[in-house]
Amino acid sequence: MNPLKPNPYLEEPAPPLRNPRGNLLIGWLVFLGVANVLGLIRGIERASPLHIAWAVFGLLCVAGIWGWFRLAYFAIYLGFLFNMATSLDLFASGQQSDAVILFLSSLTYAAVTFFLIHHRLNEFR
Repeated sequence: MNPLKPNPYLEEPAPPLRNPRGNLLIGWLVFLGVANVLGLIRGIERASPLHIAWAVFGLLCVAGIWGWFRLAYFAIYLGFLFNMATSLDLFASGQQSDAVILFLSSLTYAAVTFFLIHHRLNEFR
């Protein structure tokens, strides 16, 4: 091949980039974002500053995970732990069925988040 002649391979456009997040992770982050927005609306309706703060915190964590921030990945587990603590408080106040549902859903959210993100943790900043 003549070194002065341009290489046609180098003149081709680059192939499209593969989606780095994957469809499951995108769907999960959208779901968590919607869940936190609904929690924010519920906190505003109940005028509960603590629930409003945790919903905003959850939205910031989802945005941080979208931006590949390692701190946001670990911080979102604080939100899951807050929901579990809230469920224990409901259980102590006599609302056992609501408490069990909230506890198991928080545990499920934490597990799904772990399995979708943990193997990609080395890609986070």
